[in-house]
Amino acid sequence: MDRYGTKDADKDAWDNVQQRFKCCGIDGPNNWQGKLIPTSCCREKQDSGETESAVCKILQTKNSYLSTTGCYEEIKMEVQSNAKCLIGVGIGIAFIEVVGVVLACWLAKTVKSGGK
Repeated sequence: MDRYGTKDADKDAWDNVQQRFKCCGIDGPNNWQGKLIPTSCCREKQDSGETESAVCKILQTKNSYLSTTGCYEEIKMEVQSNAKCLIGVGIGIAFIEVVGVVLACWLAKTVKSGGK
């Protein structure tokens, strides 16, 4: 967050996370204290479904247009909801590795014995 305004890569990363997860800052918008709150913290206006970027910039000190949840909790929930899939992929990769080692040992034994 400290490098948000200095590097484009950091700015783009924070903007993408905050827009995708509809969150703001690490624990909430207060993490941007002393800095201009990015428009990526703005949520859609309830009645129109459009992002009011200009209004959000003006009313940054009010929470009416800001996402109030922090990105840490949102990302944590996303990882927890996909944990079973991640564990399954990890077990699948480990199984493929074990099969590869067994086949390599079998090939080495076959080559050593002269293919008999």
